Amino acid sequence: MFLTQEIIKTLAVPSLSRCLTGEIQDLRRLLILEKTPFPSPLLRAFLKRLSRDLDEGGGVFANLLARIGRLANPVARRRLIRNLFFHWGVRGASLRIRIRNSGKWVPFVVTMSPTMRCNLQCRGCYSGLYSKQGELSETELDRLFTECKNMGDYFVVLTGGEPYLLKDSLLRLFRKHNDMYFLTFTNGTMLDEPLVDELARLGNVAPALSLEGFEAETDRRRGAGVHARVLQSMDLLRSRGVLFGISVTYSSDNVDVLTDDRFIESMMERGVLFAWYFMFLPVGKDPVLELVPTPEQRIRCGRRV
Repeated sequence: MFLTQEIIKTLAVPSLSRCLTGEIQDLRRLLILEKTPFPSPLLRAFLKRLSRDLDEGGGVFANLLARIGRLANPVARRRLIRNLFFHWGVRGASLRIRIRNSGKWVPFVVTMSPTMRCNLQCRGCYSGLYSKQGELSETELDRLFTECKNMGDYFVVLTGGEPYLLKDSLLRLFRKHNDMYFLTFTNGTMLDEPLVDELARLGNVAPALSLEGFEAETDRRRGAGVHARVLQSMDLLRSRGVLFGISVTYSSDNVDVLTDDRFIESMMERGVLFAWYFMFLPVGKDPVLELVPTPEQRIRCGRRV
């Protein structure tokens, strides 16, 4: 089984990468993979959905792949396909199923918080009152990443605190574990040019930058000038072909902005590929009850998302 998966990866990764040109019609060349007997249900489902989208003239999935082709640099395209799709979605899935069939529980994705320290003091931060002691060392993170792969989890989410306070250690680990894919939740203020250049060379990290809306909403919660700094980081990431998204916390006073077409389209124009929406909860630093969305706002936000 492992040998079969390696053959599939060797044959398919270059083909998939070359098809991500940004043009929807070039994705049709991927369908030649349908003639190969793949053992992965995920891969079969991927090809079936893509075929349907292309027959319909370009559905959501085909447009997403075309957008990745336009935004990502060549290294990022190869790492996305090799690490996230094959290592996590094919090889990892087979291993996770095998472990589960033996009677043991195993997650399909792992989230870690290497540090609870942060360079900002955002209002209502869920982790604002967590202990700042007991950070995970580089050695501990290295061991954890290896353990994740041993149970088929090649996709790891890093949050905090602000993970890029440990950027030197993380970059070494991203480089060492270049068969994995990482999503990092970050406030976006530490993504300077040297760091973004290294992420572009690695290609296996997708940052999710925190925003609360436009300048007024973001700076009200995160501090003066934060919104402008995040937009600078977005411009850097896009110019280097690093795939990135946003992380937003919707509350009673910004849910209308965050669900408005104007905000969504402005983020897409900046190069944002994905968005995570989290509901404000009255925990942590400054647990202000009036910021909790009403039931009606939650329903409306869920429908819009």
